[in-house]
Amino acid sequence: MKKLLLSLLFLTTAALSFSQSYVSFKYSQIYSKFYYRDEGGKPDPSLRADMRTGYGLDFKRMVKGGIYVGAEFWYKNLGAVSFLNNQKLDWSLHYLDLNLGGGYMLQRFKVKPYIGVSFYGGYLFKANQTIATNYYNMLDNNTIKRWDYGLNVNGGVLYAFSSVTAVFFEVMQSRGLHQLEVSNKQKLYNSALSFRFGLSFLIEQGASNYNYKFRD
Repeated sequence: MKKLLLSLLFLTTAALSFSQSYVSFKYSQIYSKFYYRDEGGKPDPSLRADMRTGYGLDFKRMVKGGIYVGAEFWYKNLGAVSFLNNQKLDWSLHYLDLNLGGGYMLQRFKVKPYIGVSFYGGYLFKANQTIATNYYNMLDNNTIKRWDYGLNVNGGVLYAFSSVTAVFFEVMQSRGLHQLEVSNKQKLYNSALSFRFGLSFLIEQGASNYNYKFRD
């Protein structure tokens, strides 16, 4: 079943690439942390966010009035750090995500601001926990779930420097909605703030009434 779901993620992304208005390649700096509560409902005061990275391929299709729909396939590294008895604990979670959503882009100017929301589904293919010099594979130890899902809210600006090419910068807040702990005694959810930038390339749309150029 999991292999079938993964295949559907790849097929969905490939199909969208033939019908979108433009494609974007992006790099992300991710300020990653956990929402954590112990068995008594208390947070861990030593839990800290950490900077991680991600890479993505994004497809958007413009529709009437500046509204767009799209999909994004990307790799992201999430996690956090903590301290126990003066020893550092580090979690490093590696996901492949598919984001599906939409938003609005103001297209009147060379600098085009936009906002959007999306739903994500993530597959965890590697999960490491390091305590001081000791290393643990969380998937082999069955201490974390392979699947995650949640919501993204993003906003950014796109600057067109030709009729077919643009650069962009955006900020995205992500919140996991799926409990990551195999045991339900503790609550653990992903949370991340991503700073993302990259290049966008217009894809020819033929005679579409809503086709546009980045810049006249």
